[in-house]
Amino acid sequence: MAKSKYALTLAVVLYFCTCVSSFAETTAEIAKRCVPSVVLVTIYDENERPIESGSGFVIGNEQVATSYHVVAGGVSASVKTADKIVYPVSSVLAADASKDIAILQVKKLTDVQPLPLGDSASVSLGETVVAIGSPVGLEGTITEGIVSAVRESEKFKTEVVQYSAPSSRGNSGGPLVNSKGEVIGVISYQMGSGQSLNFAIPVARLKELLSQPQERKAVSTLQAPLLEKIGSLSPRRRTRIVWIPGWPPYTERLSSWHNCKSESVTVRIDERRLRRVENEGALIPGTFYVTQAGVVKFHAEQAGQEAEMEMEYVPYRVAVLDNTGFGAEDTIAKRLKEIGDEVLTGAEVEAAVGQWIPQAEQLSDFRQLAQRLNCSRLIVASCGVEDNPYGVTLNIVLDAYDLNTGRRVLSVAKDTRVVHYPGLSEALKWLAQSLALLEALDDIMKKVS
Repeated sequence: MAKSKYALTLAVVLYFCTCVSSFAETTAEIAKRCVPSVVLVTIYDENERPIESGSGFVIGNEQVATSYHVVAGGVSASVKTADKIVYPVSSVLAADASKDIAILQVKKLTDVQPLPLGDSASVSLGETVVAIGSPVGLEGTITEGIVSAVRESEKFKTEVVQYSAPSSRGNSGGPLVNSKGEVIGVISYQMGSGQSLNFAIPVARLKELLSQPQERKAVSTLQAPLLEKIGSLSPRRRTRIVWIPGWPPYTERLSSWHNCKSESVTVRIDERRLRRVENEGALIPGTFYVTQAGVVKFHAEQAGQEAEMEMEYVPYRVAVLDNTGFGAEDTIAKRLKEIGDEVLTGAEVEAAVGQWIPQAEQLSDFRQLAQRLNCSRLIVASCGVEDNPYGVTLNIVLDAYDLNTGRRVLSVAKDTRVVHYPGLSEALKWLAQSLALLEALDDIMKKVS
């Protein structure tokens, strides 16, 4: 009797193991089957320059799922498959910023096998998961971990799957798959304040979006509203005076710093208001035209005149971090205040930023910094000093970051030489270097308009 019970128990165990092995896959098997369905997503500006990249995965019917924040803020986008074929994104079929999900239409993307969508409601703590994507542009990267928790998100209006598989910036939008190779989440963000703190939006949210009526829209319509209220001020109007140096048509950017509403622009020359036209070909004396890229072209009757451009814009609340060692923050703050921005400097910024390295941070860290400082932009000024036969050369760098999107929006470098005359004390040398740096920074900031 005991032998028969033992045989029965062994048979049940063997059957169970056979069933499990028939469903679960090894990480190598998951990689072989799933990696070809994962794509690199790149967004471009109005000049077709790449400005950001992330991941996505094919879900069938010429559709790619990704994170909302990966494509938000771009003018156009493309996907690159594992076979190194690049397809333009035709349109955005559906998007939900509150849940960080977007569905892209990519015409002619028919040769890539779609990934099966699993059941995120049945996710178990401790189960094995695999993250697939393109961290920092490294395509086809896979990492393995476990489900650490399922919790409510502080960033989005949904619960999130917390997992331990190593992920980095660029993984966003990629699939988090279970041991059956089914997608259980869309990788969204990481927390840089700890280790292995990674989060994915449950695939149930993607299924909900797929079930809703789809309305095609351009990538350029997806702005990044996730934090647009943080560090943003009320719209204002400002007037810029520009000199007309040559013959028409004259070209001038609305602003190299602020986002301006093109429909709000008016142009006056000698108190005479110019008439707006809808295309460049209609420009004649006394008219102006505004391009989609925010460039004003107007037809003045003669050179040597001043034009007044008035526009509506949204000023920023800007944090300034001075790493020059020469007290440069006042020079930067003065210029920013002249163009309507509010400025935060000093110990509060230093304490919040600490050892923060923008190039190495995740988007979530940018957002946390924005929330902590209540600022939408951060300017970092730095200065290197090199000896030369006559004194020193100051290597001045000014970088500006959009804390809402995690992108560097301005980077200016300038070298200036400081002559050290014989007999100068160290204090006077420092003073000469300080004055030279402030003068160079003032020249740089004049270009921020």
